Amino acid sequence: MIPKNKRHLIVNKEYSRLPYWTDEGYEDIQKQTSQKYIQDTYGAFAESENQLPYLSDADYQGLEYQYQNPEYFDPTDLPDVDFTDTVPKGTCYELWTSIFGHGTGAFIPSSSQWAAIKEYEKLCPVIYVPHICCLGMKISGPDTLTPGEEAYYSVSGGDAGCAYDMEASGGEFVGNKYFAPMTPGTYELSVTPWMSDDSGKKCAKKTVTVISGWTEPWDDSLTPTLCKNHNWTFDYLFGTELCPSLPASQVHARGTSALSMSSGELTMTATATRVGGTSHMYSRVDVDCSGGDAPTLSAFTMKIKSSCVYGAVFTYGYNIYIKDSVGNAQYLAFGGYYNKSVVNGVSNDLGLPDGTEKIIDLSIYRPAPGVGFASGKLQEFRIETWCGNANTNQWTIDYIEIS
Repeated sequence: MIPKNKRHLIVNKEYSRLPYWTDEGYEDIQKQTSQKYIQDTYGAFAESENQLPYLSDADYQGLEYQYQNPEYFDPTDLPDVDFTDTVPKGTCYELWTSIFGHGTGAFIPSSSQWAAIKEYEKLCPVIYVPHICCLGMKISGPDTLTPGEEAYYSVSGGDAGCAYDMEASGGEFVGNKYFAPMTPGTYELSVTPWMSDDSGKKCAKKTVTVISGWTEPWDDSLTPTLCKNHNWTFDYLFGTELCPSLPASQVHARGTSALSMSSGELTMTATATRVGGTSHMYSRVDVDCSGGDAPTLSAFTMKIKSSCVYGAVFTYGYNIYIKDSVGNAQYLAFGGYYNKSVVNGVSNDLGLPDGTEKIIDLSIYRPAPGVGFASGKLQEFRIETWCGNANTNQWTIDYIEIS
């Protein structure tokens, strides 16, 4: 029997055992095997029913892992867990595998799986770092395309590591390569992230116009140049200038040639300072037809919307010069005096520019006797504004389309 004055020395904190109220012969053994003695002798350690000696016990596995990793134990060993009355299917682990399967390695969701993660998150926790992609994103690339044309678009801005889809209201994206639809019209390109907190939102938009054939909509920026959409040369009778910034002008003894642009309209001005046979002056632009920039004839149609301001009769002229793929060429005259004539039996007079759209059937003209324009890429295409006898003439062109 342990004397009453010594019983306070025995402190037993082990929950799996009863106190050793035995005779005095076991007192030393009790002291040396009690938890207090172990901690006093070897140092304190965490007091828990789940200590290292029990790591192999099924009960310990269940207490630590039951709520998230049911494969570590047999549910039948835990009769207090009712797996038939849990939602959904018992555990988050089972819900996850029912949606995404048993994958290996890191899980990187696709755009379609991201929506499923949102549903999973309604019932089970998902730990991730908030990720915002729509931060000053911008789409860069061509503004106008022809039906079926292919073009690359780039995306700038956004947060690092953003994953996104490029989409279009018409046509199709493969990566950052866009395939324009075959139907002319205006289409919206957009960027939509799918691995971020703003997934599904359109972070950037760009409008693209698909035109039927070649078009020149000019430059509508605050600091326009002649060569935003196509490469043009400014010709002023006695010299040339490639791709000038506008406004641009050149002065000669005969007069002045000038180009300016406002609200996407190009104005060509020719001013003659002399009178007589050497008084004429022109303002001319030539498109570069040496590469893929050249207009191409297939439907033999040209559309042009333009207007003019002119001086005295017989002092003005507004012309377009076309040389086809085989070298046959002729002028088309928009009223006026210069270069207006009957060419191989067909009048080339189209009437003065009046601010409306003119649709011109190019198939009726005969640049060579009995021969019309040939299909294919043009060798030359230029626009001219003429003036003579101390007058000033202007031609303002909104757009030109050739197909």
